[in-house]
Amino acid sequence: TAIAPSGIATQPSNIEITASQVFLNNNSQITAETEGQGKGGNINLNAQQLILENGSQIITTTSGESQAGNINLTISQQVTIRGINSGILADTTSESKGKGGNITLQTPELLIENDGIIGVDSLGQGEGGNITISTENLNLNKGIISAETTSGDGGNINLTVQEFLTMRNKSKISTTAGNEKTEGDGGNINIFAGDIWAIPEENSDITANAFTGKGGQISITTETIFGIEPRDQLTLLSDITASSELGVDGIIEITRLNVDPLEGLTNLPSTPAEVKVAQGCEVGGEGSISFYDLGRGGLPAQPTDFFRSKPIPWIPLTTENQQQSWGLTNKTYSVFPATTPIQFKFSCKQF
Repeated sequence: TAIAPSGIATQPSNIEITASQVFLNNNSQITAETEGQGKGGNINLNAQQLILENGSQIITTTSGESQAGNINLTISQQVTIRGINSGILADTTSESKGKGGNITLQTPELLIENDGIIGVDSLGQGEGGNITISTENLNLNKGIISAETTSGDGGNINLTVQEFLTMRNKSKISTTAGNEKTEGDGGNINIFAGDIWAIPEENSDITANAFTGKGGQISITTETIFGIEPRDQLTLLSDITASSELGVDGIIEITRLNVDPLEGLTNLPSTPAEVKVAQGCEVGGEGSISFYDLGRGGLPAQPTDFFRSKPIPWIPLTTENQQQSWGLTNKTYSVFPATTPIQFKFSCKQF
């Protein structure tokens, strides 16, 4: 736990951390940097929980010609990244020629909000690194997952989300390249998610754009996608784009995993069954019976329930002209919607 501005740093060796909880707050850092020609050090972290808040970071970076180090995280419960400049970063500085590092993250729950970021951006001449995330639920609330570059090719983003991928309040998943109008192809984005949800008016985007280079490829496989749509260019709505301002547009492929509702069903015979009417009876004296309005019907909410809607009882009217014949031999029923069961004399004969 690091509450005040503090950190763990190496140049360029590896950092290995195992803990029950890692909590960084107030601009604290775990850092592995490189400035020369040697590859940057890696950061490997195993914990139950990881919390980064208020500008705190886990970061590998290069300002030289070599690739930034990689970050490998295995978190058994939850990762929370919250606040501006808070994040997990494997990037390069503006004067570097090296490639951004790679980030691999496995956790059941991932929350990125309030401008928190997971990024492998390259501010120099090198390519962006790759991001690989495996989780059950990914919640982006003004959160960013980025493999953008200033001049080189964008990196790749691979997301496996077993249940829900939620994007809110201008969240972004991006492999845009050449964001200073220089060369570079957009990176690729591969998303496999149970359901993808966004709000159209909140302007959350999935982008693999370029300026002079080619747009990247976006491949999405999901059961449901709601509130975000493929478009040729970015708009004020929630968009999926793989465009190029001066080059060739990229490709967007969306595959929906639809369940066949007819699978496993058996076709019933269309021939009506012949039903024989049972023999009648001889009944006399006073009797009572209840008729009910069953409403719209449908399956009951519970197996022990009879009807989905509340039954409404009926009773007879009192005047002779309000009686209604049900058209059965030797049976006349006086019925009308009311609040108590019907009371009447009846008899039935064999028919």
